Amino acid sequence: MKTVSVVCAWVMRADGRILLVRKANTALFLFPGGKPEPGETAEETLRREIVEELGCALRFEHDRWPGDVLRAPAANEAGFDVEATLLQVELDGLFSARAEIAEIAWMDRAGRDDDGRLLPCAPLTDVAWSAYDGWMISAKSSARRA
Repeated sequence: MKTVSVVCAWVMRADGRILLVRKANTALFLFPGGKPEPGETAEETLRREIVEELGCALRFEHDRWPGDVLRAPAANEAGFDVEATLLQVELDGLFSARAEIAEIAWMDRAGRDDDGRLLPCAPLTDVAWSAYDGWMISAKSSARRA
């Protein structure tokens, strides 16, 4: 299967909800981010994409969940898988939907937004939750042994 490489932001609020966006003329919510330009690092790609999509700066949170490279069927490109470098970040300042972003939502673990609406999400969302849960279990286990 063909692959599209992207860099995405895992932004988690204190209440455990994650930030998702929906692009104009699409149905599925996905992580903010996008495709790297030639020669860009993952961090550079994400900084550029967050400014374009949300209009704010970000801080990387490598000391929390260091992120992962995950693979899932692409949300908006039929016949492709997405290989996503997912990095945990915090957003600096106010943000809003810009460029191709039509909607922003905070999703809980059950897939619902702040109003209780069930969000249609890209397949990568479930893969990312599973990776995050696995990391949390491992981190708690390591902390108990220390």
